[in-house]
Amino acid sequence: MTDLSKIELILKSILPTEFFIGLADGSPDKNALFQEELDYLKSVTSPERQKSYILGRIACKRALNKMGLNAPVGREKNGEPIWPTDIIGSLSNKGDLAVAAVSKAGLLQGVGLDLESLIKDLRIIDKITKPSEKRWVLENDSQLRLTKIFSAKEALFKAIYPTKKTFFGFQDAELTPTESGFSCQKIIFSDIPAEQIKIESVEFDKLIISSVTWR
Repeated sequence: MTDLSKIELILKSILPTEFFIGLADGSPDKNALFQEELDYLKSVTSPERQKSYILGRIACKRALNKMGLNAPVGREKNGEPIWPTDIIGSLSNKGDLAVAAVSKAGLLQGVGLDLESLIKDLRIIDKITKPSEKRWVLENDSQLRLTKIFSAKEALFKAIYPTKKTFFGFQDAELTPTESGFSCQKIIFSDIPAEQIKIESVEFDKLIISSVTWR
C-alpha cells in the first residue's frame, strides 16, 4: 500500500501553503459519501470506476474537512468536479490512490493535480509533445520523460479549464524542463502570462506526481 504520509509531504512541498490536502487509498467505504455523490454512483456500472469515484470523493472530503467544511463535491457531465462555493480544487486518481487539494477561491486562479504510472508505449509521443519537447524526451530515459510531460499537461488542463471552460489539448502548450518540473513557454490563451503558471513534478514509488498552479 502507498505511504500516504510521504505522498502528503510531497504535495505540501509542491503546492502553495494556501492548499489543504486530502488522500485516500485501499478499499473505500461508499458510506462516507454524501447522498448527492451516492446518487451519481448508482449510474456507474464498472466496479473499477466506482472504486475510483469513491476514493476521489473521500480524498475531497478529507481535504475540505481540514478547511472546516463538510460538503459534497458534485460532478459536471464532462467529469469536472463541482466544488463548494468559493472553493477551488483538483483531484486525481491512479489505481488504489486518490489525492485532492483545495483552497479558498481568489487566492489563486486555479490548481491541477495529476498522478501517472510510467508510460511504456512511446508511440503516443507525437500526440503529446511539441518538437522541442519530443527532442528532450528522446534524449534520455524516454518513458519517464514522456510520462512527466504527459502528467504536467494533464495537470495544466485541470488548472485552467475550470476558468476558461474551453477545451485545449496537449499541442496547445509548450513546456521546458526545469529542476523541479517544467516552465510554460507558450499556451493557447493569450491572456494568461506563461510566467504565472507554476508546474512541479516529482517521481515517487513508481508514480509521477504533478501539480500546476496559476495566479
